[in-house]
Amino acid sequence: MMNIIRVDHSKENPYLQVCRKTIRDKKLDLQAKGLLVFLLDKPDDWRVRPDALAKELGLCEKTIYTIINRLIKADYVHREVQRRKVDGKYQSGSIIVVFEDKEYHREWADQQRFTKDVRIDGQEVPY
Repeated sequence: MMNIIRVDHSKENPYLQVCRKTIRDKKLDLQAKGLLVFLLDKPDDWRVRPDALAKELGLCEKTIYTIINRLIKADYVHREVQRRKVDGKYQSGSIIVVFEDKEYHREWADQQRFTKDVRIDGQEVPY
């Protein structure tokens, strides 16, 4: 008698593909590339919280902010500071959008400039 074992294909893909152009970008150091890949692996609705990242990665929060700022300067991360009124009080926060390809970031930023929409893929992004 033969046993048939079926492989479960319903699991999430265990691999992450990253564009070679991104990995070979000389503007990014190894630390920035590592954080970028780490962020790209997160789900689409995942919130970037530097304090939680610091704890998870064993780095200080200042280091996380420094790396994020390097990614912003290299056009792989977009940060937008927003103020909104909640219960009669103004609250401020940042929206951080991570891109695998800086060319796509530029296209996205140009589109945002024309629409003046702070939504991503048609949905409001909480901060």
